[in-house]
This record gives sequence, C-alpha cells and structure tokens, in this order.
Amino acid sequence: MRRIARAVLAALVLAASPPPGEEREISFDRYDPLSSNQVLAQRLMPPLEVDQTFRDLARRRQVFRDQPVELAAESFRIFVPAQRPAAGYGLLVFVPPWQGAQIPPAWRGVLDRKGIIMVTAARSGNAEPVLGRRDPLAMLAAINVKARYPVDPARVYVGGFSGGSKVAFKLAVGYPDLFAGALLLAGADPVGEDGFTFPSAQLFDRFRANSRIVFVTGARDEINVRLADSAAASIRRACARTAAKLSVPGLGHELVDSGWLLRALNALDGAPPRLDPASQKCRSELDTRIAAELDAVAALIARGDRAQARKDLLRIDARFGGLALPRSLALLRQIDGV
Repeated sequence: MRRIARAVLAALVLAASPPPGEEREISFDRYDPLSSNQVLAQRLMPPLEVDQTFRDLARRRQVFRDQPVELAAESFRIFVPAQRPAAGYGLLVFVPPWQGAQIPPAWRGVLDRKGIIMVTAARSGNAEPVLGRRDPLAMLAAINVKARYPVDPARVYVGGFSGGSKVAFKLAVGYPDLFAGALLLAGADPVGEDGFTFPSAQLFDRFRANSRIVFVTGARDEINVRLADSAAASIRRACARTAAKLSVPGLGHELVDSGWLLRALNALDGAPPRLDPASQKCRSELDTRIAAELDAVAALIARGDRAQARKDLLRIDARFGGLALPRSLALLRQIDGV
C-alpha cells in the first residue's frame, strides 16, 4: 500500500512539474542586409548567372526589391530552454519540409539539456520557393533570435529534414559568417551541381575553417544515404571536411528520436575540422585547377570562339561559383564586350 501511495504521489509531483523550457508562437520585425534579395542571390546562386540577371534588370530599369518577405505577415515557433548556458544559448534554425511551424515534442528535452533554442517558420515547406521564402525566413529567424536572446555565435546552427535539409546545407555553405554548422537530417545535394555552388573564396575558406556539418540518415532511407555520401564527397573534393556522418539502424525516411538527436548535437558542438597541411595543399591544387580551366576559356576568346568560351565559362561558374571569381566575371565581360 505504501509503495502504491508513493508511486501516486510521485506521479502527481511529476504531472505538476512544468515542462522543460518554453515553446510558443513568435513574430519578428528585424531585417538585415544578409537576408536581402541581392545578398541571397550573390551567396546562393552561380555568380555569372547573378551578374547577367542584374544587367538584364538594369537594361529594363528595374531593381530587386530589398527584402523578399514581409515579416509582419510571417509566423514562427520557438522553444527556449529553461536555463541559459554561461556562454549563451545555442541556436538551431530548422527548415521543415512541412508547412506548419512545428517543434517535435520528443526533441524538447534534448534541446533543454543542451541549452539550444530551436526556431522554425510557418509556410516554409517543400512547396514554397527556396530563394524567395525558405532561405530568407531561415536567415531572418537566426538574425531576430540573436537580437532578442544571448546566443553563443559559435553554436548557431541551421538544420532541416528531407527537402528542408537540402535548403539548410546551402545556407550553411553560403553563410558561414552566420551559421557555424548544419544538422542535415535525411537530405543533402552535392555542391557544384544543379545550381548549388560555392560562395566567394573568402567565405568558403571560413566554412572550411569553422563549420561543422553533421549528416544523419536512416539506414533504410537508401536514396538519402546515397545523397549524403555524394554531398560529403563534394565538400571533401573542395578541401573541406564534415564533422560526422551518422547512420541510424532500422530508420527509414523519418525524424530521429531524442537519443540520436543528442548524438548529432554533440557532434555539432565539437571542435571544427582541423585544417592540416594536406587540406591546405588540396586547396592550392583546387585553385590551380580552376585557373587552368579559366586559361582554356581565355584561349578560346583569343581564337575568336566566343560561343564555346561562354558555354565553357558558364559550366565553370555552375561548378565552382565564387571560387572562380574575380577572373570568371572579367572573362564574361570580355566575351560580352561590356
């Protein structure tokens, strides 16, 4: 009888205890140049494609609107841990594949334990435009949370699931000055393919030096296992390293449970990949390879074959993006006579 009474009392105390942290809907009002249409295009699109777009707009006497979204019309959901770590909260900006702003209930305890704020936007699912909505909503979520809460800049992460994970990976590569890493759950595309290209050499070298990328995929999610392998290989070819690649036994295309989330967040919180002499040599060799491909374009221009030169140059732009600047832009201007 006493054991039963103690069990009932313990259950009542547990039920009366507040849940860890606080979750609620939130609105934001702060904009930033990093979330502007112009900067988003310059960081996340092939630069020669962006240059041609800007020139076309100038010929029509048009300009990009400054910011792609109206924050007054947007809604976000946020979870804030009960205790603030001494160095400030961590922050996970989550890009979902679904439309609602949802924080998985099973994750709250781990977020609370790790001292990590999680924020996610409504109407940011796979059906929404990436550059016009999903990218800026994630950027503005990070910027506004950092303005309102004491956040440790070394623990600002972007993450996502499925299609949202692909968006998160691109943001981590393009904005290493904001995001220190990415949590990629069951989705990633290789850099250098299908419009996903590199930012400027300065930004990418910052990514190489500081960013932690953690891939987490269900062992039964075969398509995304292959995509994660391909994405990890693409940044290795560009002389960067991942922090971890985790395979969850028995899991399909589903969210991870709290235990695997904890493992992934611990990997994100680890030290950045070390840039050893082999990595620096790889980076130098990559620059040499890009220079050789640009030399071949210059030779085509000198022979008067501008059509083939343009075709080859745009291929280089799609693959290497900002790593080929500023010479790639100078060659494009030479081809176009501007």
